[in-house]
Amino acid sequence: MKTKIFQTMNLKNKIFLIVLLLIVISCGQAKYARFYVLQYKPLPITELKIEKPFPYNIVVDEFQTDRTYDNSRIVIRHSAHEIFYDQFSLWALRPQNAITNLLVNHINTLGIVENCKLRYLELTPDYKIKGTIKKIEKYENNLIIRADLQIEIQFIDLKTNDVVFTKTLTSYTKLYTNSMSYFTKVLSDNLNIEFNSFIEDMITYFKLQNKSE
Repeated sequence: MKTKIFQTMNLKNKIFLIVLLLIVISCGQAKYARFYVLQYKPLPITELKIEKPFPYNIVVDEFQTDRTYDNSRIVIRHSAHEIFYDQFSLWALRPQNAITNLLVNHINTLGIVENCKLRYLELTPDYKIKGTIKKIEKYENNLIIRADLQIEIQFIDLKTNDVVFTKTLTSYTKLYTNSMSYFTKVLSDNLNIEFNSFIEDMITYFKLQNKSE
């Protein structure tokens, strides 16, 4: 009787040790959330040279976004009808905040106008920029992996409240690795290019305005 109890106790101990070992291994393989940052060094304006900043103040409204992308988790799309949020891949700053800040920094770095800010306390801005993020996601299926971006931007004359021009920035870039870091870099590089194009349109408009005045 004592021998059977002893043998049973040994078996229980073995099972306990196996379970404990599996728990330790699973903890060692646990996934942790990683945070990704949209950032870039603004491209210089090469073709449209500016001798000095245009005498205007620009206010940039925080970009709006579809509720699908109003999230810290990165959107992964498998098809037109299927998406999921990657719980381990997060934006360090929500896309609408990050992209708004990038545009303000881009304009200020290039010295296009006297002031470009998110808000003014004393000065009255001359122009406003409004943007809507239509799409910012990683598209992946069995055939392709892409970094997809679509943004609509309006440039508004605050003296008349007229929309001077609207520009849609769109890029669908094929990715050759599943790395989230590479995905974020591609999005950042595309934002750099697309914002540069928008700023060039803005400079062209300012030059026409100065000629007519």
